[in-house]
Amino acid sequence: MAGDGTPESEEWRLGIEPGEHREAAAPAQPQPEPALDLSAARLDRPLYVLTAEHLGWIIVAVYVLASRLIALGARPLSPAESRAALAALRLARDGIATLPAHPEMHLSWTGVAESWIFSVLGASDWNARLAFALCGILLVATALAMRPYAGRAGALAFATMLALSPSVMWFSRTGAAAAPGAAFAMVAIALLLSISERPTMLRAVGLGCAGGLALASGPVGVGVMVTAAIALGLAGAWIAITGADTWLRIRVWWTRRRWLVIVALTVTIAVWWSLKSLFFATSARGAISYEFQSLAQGGGPWTPTGALAFYMPILGFYEFGIVLAALVGLVAVASRRVRSGFATWTLLWTLASGAAILLLPAHRAEWVMGMCVPMALLGGCGAEWLHHAQTWSVVRYAAVAIGALALYAQVLTNVVYAAPDASEAPWKRHALLFWTEPATTIQAPIECGRAETSIETDDRSAAVSDDLPEIQWYLRSFAAGDADSASIVASLAPRDTGLTAVNSAARVFGVEETWAPDLHALTVSVALRYLFTAQAWSVVSIRDAEIRMQAAAKSGAPTVIVAPPAEPSPAPSASPGATPP
Repeated sequence: MAGDGTPESEEWRLGIEPGEHREAAAPAQPQPEPALDLSAARLDRPLYVLTAEHLGWIIVAVYVLASRLIALGARPLSPAESRAALAALRLARDGIATLPAHPEMHLSWTGVAESWIFSVLGASDWNARLAFALCGILLVATALAMRPYAGRAGALAFATMLALSPSVMWFSRTGAAAAPGAAFAMVAIALLLSISERPTMLRAVGLGCAGGLALASGPVGVGVMVTAAIALGLAGAWIAITGADTWLRIRVWWTRRRWLVIVALTVTIAVWWSLKSLFFATSARGAISYEFQSLAQGGGPWTPTGALAFYMPILGFYEFGIVLAALVGLVAVASRRVRSGFATWTLLWTLASGAAILLLPAHRAEWVMGMCVPMALLGGCGAEWLHHAQTWSVVRYAAVAIGALALYAQVLTNVVYAAPDASEAPWKRHALLFWTEPATTIQAPIECGRAETSIETDDRSAAVSDDLPEIQWYLRSFAAGDADSASIVASLAPRDTGLTAVNSAARVFGVEETWAPDLHALTVSVALRYLFTAQAWSVVSIRDAEIRMQAAAKSGAPTVIVAPPAEPSPAPSASPGATPP
């Protein structure tokens, strides 16, 4: 108020006083918009959202690529691998037209692929296993195609079990037909499942190609395909019996899908026959007959306990994770906690594959893959069920512990003791259950390399016994010669002389190891020791080879003055634990 001495401009007012006029405020000047930071806009833009599932698939993919390809040639080629590699090398040098002249080669399409790799990249242990390692990678990759049927967690668990399996990794890093057969069989199953949802002629042709490749790979591929078809037939028969209007539905299905079935079967037979005959260069009937005869070779009369005694140690010591997961899947499907038709078919497939392998008279360690693949898929269905349950927060810790133990067994069998060492003491030998067929020792390539570098003459020839294919492989740069004139002669060491070499230029060493474990000597403490150390609990058989250098006996060798004979040098000491075959 004006009377109390307060300036009029500082008085409190409640708006505009009567008779007072306020001038309109000037409009505020628009502020300029800040310049757009194009660099920040480009770098801050979200491109992809990384989930826990994506991270799991990335870890599995990186691990599979590394574990299947790194140090692929560190383990020496086994005798069976060496025979196949020598046949592929001959095919690469002479061409496929020479196959009819060598019916003993018995090459498959994997051998042809191996010969192509030799032609491009050269012959080596790494290149001899490259095609099989790629098939092992493909086998794990097929787990991604199971995602719509086994579930997100189930498919990831299936891939993880295959990636951590000691047996799957072992046979993916060796020249055995188990990995190609299982891989292309799973590709065929994935295509069959996709055709049921989106039937196209292209998928039918792909199904036929994959099925033909699996059947032409060997017994494992045939077994996986046949047992999967049997399980599918059993599931279809049950649906037909329990369903309504069975014949009407069959007629409608055949009317709509018959051309897809005809094309798939035609392509399968054509691809299978072409590959078994090596593109009509050899007799397909002979190759098929030889394959069926090999199913019974070395098996002897079938006994109920013979197959169990052979396969149970491998499943118990190496594949315990897959076996436990398969038991969970069995409980989930049998108790109707999982009601999908895919899970029921997987259970039937697991039972059919196990029964087929156990009923065969012959026993092969690589056939374990025929049981591991369906069991792992059934375990994936069980993992999907557990992942949706409340108990998963507790079960996951047990799953991680089992996976860590499987990883330990995988590293122990494929890295630490991947190849036998003939110099180990007999009471402290390490052996693998995969060595029921002969495995080449680490001494074989070392002694072959030492013999190769010791030859100084221009005439480089080697005479190697036919029962030492691994020595033939590691001396492949030498021309074939006879025992009287060759610069290097390799043969099995005589039994009566043991490791004593009469010629000072000869070297005797253990070249092969074979282990047939005695289950009667297995106790709990011995089993735990083997699980963590891979120390054998029974006798390991060793075959000794002798490599003799006789370059001085070559014609055209320079004349030398022979010195007076010296005192005889002591014979080389025996390698510990070596026993005659």
